[in-house]
Amino acid sequence: MDTDPDLNINNHEKILRSPYLLVIGLAFVGACAGIPYHLDYIRITTDIPATSLLPQSVISANIFFQLFIPAAIASVIGLFILERAFPWAFRFPLPGQIVKVPTMSGSSIILVAILVGMVMGLFLTLLTPVSNYLIPGFSGNTVVYLLDRIAPWKGLLAAVSAGIIEELEYRLCFMTLFVWIGTRLVRVTEPSRAILWVANLIAILPFGFMHLNNVIAAGGQITPISVGIVLFGNGICGLAFGVLYWRNGLSSAIIAHMVMDIILYALVPFLLLL
Repeated sequence: MDTDPDLNINNHEKILRSPYLLVIGLAFVGACAGIPYHLDYIRITTDIPATSLLPQSVISANIFFQLFIPAAIASVIGLFILERAFPWAFRFPLPGQIVKVPTMSGSSIILVAILVGMVMGLFLTLLTPVSNYLIPGFSGNTVVYLLDRIAPWKGLLAAVSAGIIEELEYRLCFMTLFVWIGTRLVRVTEPSRAILWVANLIAILPFGFMHLNNVIAAGGQITPISVGIVLFGNGICGLAFGVLYWRNGLSSAIIAHMVMDIILYALVPFLLLL
């Protein structure tokens, strides 16, 4: 019995165009991009002599798997929920846009994401002296010291890594999960703006707490004030990325996050070298 060649082609294209493959591929790229920066960070901040450290290949593999595995698992969970609960948001090339709003053109989505990322990067840059003043032990000089000793190109790769990995975990997975929980609680199929905002607010909590490591790296103490400042600064950014995710899709949130981190981890170090 002959098979329909068009059916075979469509099935093949369907597999290749699967959002699952794409986001796992993104997690792989993000994990690889983060290795150079994290290697330098370990070298600069550790008190262990270089000769006593594990081989660089072993450390690199450890960094890769620590970044890749959680992001890949989070991506699959987020897409699984989207595919079954919000099928209109399960799309190729990148999922998201949970709210059914008039679709922007591709160029408009990119432009808005870049502008949001620039504003958030400037916001966090200006927040550094406030942190320096209010957080016990926190030193902006320590941040400068670290950034000054890590090549800007590695900071650029770190921005790509963070933009991908963190958006896969905190927007695609956590925010989607909380939106789904909200729709189940109120028994609706399409989330309201209230559900989206509540889910966005909840999702920024783990996102903000994760960045407390930056305070420790700068010599700061974990106090209620430092927690409040970190949650405020990263919370504002997380809210902005969440809005981009539910309105324009995951790609928009990733681009904005990358632009913000390019300013923080690549542009600022480059200016310090001048």
